[in-house]
Amino acid sequence: MRPLKILAFTFVSLTGLLQAEVALGFFEAPYVHPALLELLAGDLSDRHPNIVALDLEAAQTSNQIAGAIEFKVDTDTVHGGAPWVELQRTEPHGEVTTFRYRALRQDADGTIYLKCYSGGSGSGSWSHHLAVRIVEATQIRYDDENQPYQHPYRRLELVSHLPFDFFE
Repeated sequence: MRPLKILAFTFVSLTGLLQAEVALGFFEAPYVHPALLELLAGDLSDRHPNIVALDLEAAQTSNQIAGAIEFKVDTDTVHGGAPWVELQRTEPHGEVTTFRYRALRQDADGTIYLKCYSGGSGSGSWSHHLAVRIVEATQIRYDDENQPYQHPYRRLELVSHLPFDFFE
C-alpha cells in the first residue's frame, strides 16, 4: 500500500506542475511588457519617480497599460545574454517612439538591473536605466458579497533609477 501512496503523490505533483503558468520575467520568455518599465522610468521632466510598483500580471494584460500594445524581442546573437525587448508606438501626431530594455544581471537579493532607452523619430536617445525587483505580495480584495479576502500577486517594484553611465 505504501508504494501506491507515493505513486499517487508523484502524479498529483506532476499534474500541478503541468498546469502552472510560466512566470513573467526579464531573462527568458515570457517577458515583462516594456510599457510597464516605461511607466516606472517616468517622464524625463520628472526628477523623481511617481509610480513605484505594479501588480505584474494584472498590468501586463490590462487594457489601460499594456494589453493592446504589442512588443518585439530582439535576440542579440553577438553578445549573448538577455534580449532587447522593445515597444514601438506611433503617436497621434505621427511621431514613432520607442522604449526598450535589456536585463543585464540579477543580484542575490533579487534586484534586477535593466539597461533602458527611449527615443523618437529623430536622432535622440535617452537612458532610463532601472533597478527593479519582483516580490510576492498580498492585497485585500472584496468578493461579490463584499467579503474581504487575501489576494496573492507578484509585485514589480522600482528599486532605483540608475545614472545614465551606470553600466559603462
